[in-house]
Amino acid sequence: MAELPQDAQQWNQSTGFTALLELNKKFLRGEISSSPYHYGPIEEETRSLVPSLLKLHERRILTWSSQPYLRERKRGDERKFYDHWQRPFISFVVAEKDNPRKLFQELEKKRDIKVHARKAYSPEAAVQGSFTKKKIVTKYRRSFFWRRWKVFTTVDPAANLVEEDIFCLEAMKQAKPWEFEVVAASWKDVDITGIVIEAVDAARA
Repeated sequence: MAELPQDAQQWNQSTGFTALLELNKKFLRGEISSSPYHYGPIEEETRSLVPSLLKLHERRILTWSSQPYLRERKRGDERKFYDHWQRPFISFVVAEKDNPRKLFQELEKKRDIKVHARKAYSPEAAVQGSFTKKKIVTKYRRSFFWRRWKVFTTVDPAANLVEEDIFCLEAMKQAKPWEFEVVAASWKDVDITGIVIEAVDAARA
C-alpha cells in the first residue's frame, strides 16, 4: 500500500466500515483534502454530485469514483472543434452485512443503467452483471469535414481491486465488501445517483 498523504493517515486507523463512511463524507465536504483513492481535493466536476453522494453515505454506501453527464463542443488543436460526451457512472462499496445481493437485484430492474457487482476480495465476479468486459464511459468526436475519430476511457470491472489503496485498509477488509459499478445505459443525461438511492431504499424496505 502506498504511503498516504499526512491528512489522510487517519484512514489507516479506522476501526470499521462506519468510520470509513464518516471519513469519506469529510473528504467529499472538503474537510480533509485527500483519500486513499484520490490524493487531492475532489475534481471540479464532482462538486455537483456531492449532495447526492452524501445521501448515499447516509445509507451506508461508500462511493469512490463517479462521473456526471456531460456533452459539449469545444475548440481544440489547430482550431478544430471537438464533440465531447461523458456517460454518467458511479462506483461504490457495500458492506456484506448490508445485503448487497438484494441491492444488485433492485439495480438490475432499472432500465436506464447497467450494473456489475462482485466481492472485492473474490477472484471472480460475485454476480455476473450486465457489463461487457469494458464499458465505454467517455468519447470524443473531432468535427473536420465530419470525419470522425474516437478515444475511449473505460470502466473495467475485471480490474484487480486488491491493489487499490482503499481496499488495502484493514477496516475495509473486515467489512467483506462488494464493489458495484453502475453506468448509464445510454449517452443521455441520467440521474444515476438518484437511481441508486431509490434502489437502496427499495432493497432495505
